[in-house]
Amino acid sequence: MREVSARCSTGNVVVTAVGDRVLLAVVTDDGLDTAAFRREMPGVVRELGHPLDADIAS
Repeated sequence: MREVSARCSTGNVVVTAVGDRVLLAVVTDDGLDTAAFRREMPGVVRELGHPLDADIAS
């Protein structure tokens, strides 16, 4: 799984894979700037992935 998103009347839920073992769930209100969110998420996933990769190696 790479990403799953659901849009509801009051907001959004986006679940994104971070590496092979972790899922990141983000819950937003209905004012989410989808373009900005999709632009920023790869960097967030990379940043979160580094410590997790180190944890797997140890």
